[in-house]
Amino acid sequence: MNDIFAIQDEISAAVANSLKPRLIVEEFHRDIPTQDMEAYTLYLQGHQLFLERSRENIVRAIEYLERAVKIDPEFAEAWADLAANYTVVNSYGSIMDDKIADANALDAANKAIKLKPGLAQGWAIKGYLNIKELKWAEAREALERATSLNPRNETAWMWLGSSYTSTGFFIDASNACKKALEIAPRSALNHGNLGRNYLMLGNIEEARNSIETSIATGWWPASIERAAIAIIDKDRKKVVEEYGRVLTRFGQSQDQNLTVYVDAYFDPSIQKDAASLLQEDMEKDGFQAIFGALLLLDGETFIAYVKQNNIDVITIMAHLFRPPFRPLLNQKPVQNYMREIGLIDYWQENGWPDICQPTESTDFICS
Repeated sequence: MNDIFAIQDEISAAVANSLKPRLIVEEFHRDIPTQDMEAYTLYLQGHQLFLERSRENIVRAIEYLERAVKIDPEFAEAWADLAANYTVVNSYGSIMDDKIADANALDAANKAIKLKPGLAQGWAIKGYLNIKELKWAEAREALERATSLNPRNETAWMWLGSSYTSTGFFIDASNACKKALEIAPRSALNHGNLGRNYLMLGNIEEARNSIETSIATGWWPASIERAAIAIIDKDRKKVVEEYGRVLTRFGQSQDQNLTVYVDAYFDPSIQKDAASLLQEDMEKDGFQAIFGALLLLDGETFIAYVKQNNIDVITIMAHLFRPPFRPLLNQKPVQNYMREIGLIDYWQENGWPDICQPTESTDFICS
């Protein structure tokens, strides 16, 4: 057996709810990738927590999976899932140093691939780390390889979708997200990712439905997509409310500045006054500053903030690609950043996305 992920999503929820190991052995004996039942149970519990990820669940998943590989160091699938959790450990609030997390993820992924070179999850982690390393072509190749090795690997499809989204190929991203959702239909994250790509494509009602499902089932970061939809709806109160929810989740509080930023998005006459407030928020170094830079369409401040705070490239490009903020893509500070991360070179070598096209000079324009 090359990969357990074809069946694990069906049974990990049961394990998380204390299904007796004896019953699992009877039903899935042929597919168990380890001879140690305790290690396998810990692995399934960790995988389910990864599918339902939150700050708390990721911490618990790492604990379970560390125990699993300690019991059975030859358990490739557990190493792969451990790598996956370390890869996203800081996506829900800072838990450990990013460099330590990435090093742990790479170490675990390499162990998984060494133990089982055909293990899809190992290649999926490699691909996701390639995105973070700005190796766009390598990321796509590794993730496509992962989905080829195991078409039932939800994580591989999800991260392949992230790769496509981060490079502006939203139709491909939507198709990958749909594959992930077919495999894990209860995943709030998958609903949120699909909703994000519907939004990028301008399919607002489909985006709204997916985002509402995502939030209702526990994926609070989808509030950022909900805020973008509220901007399109010109619902100022809702925009403030949703960005406020995100700030609260990160342990920060909003103030009147956020309302001013939202008003300034719709009323350019007050943007000058709002810009002075943005400088105050930049000095405070809170997340309200990034929302302010987006709403004021201030590309220079936006890039300064993301560099200052080491924001990951997937988050950065998602912000820039959302329809209300696409004018930023035509500002020099943002275009220079896109060159720095190798995205323009990638487009020149692999084709341009629908929203951006080269001009007669070495520049490009996005819409």
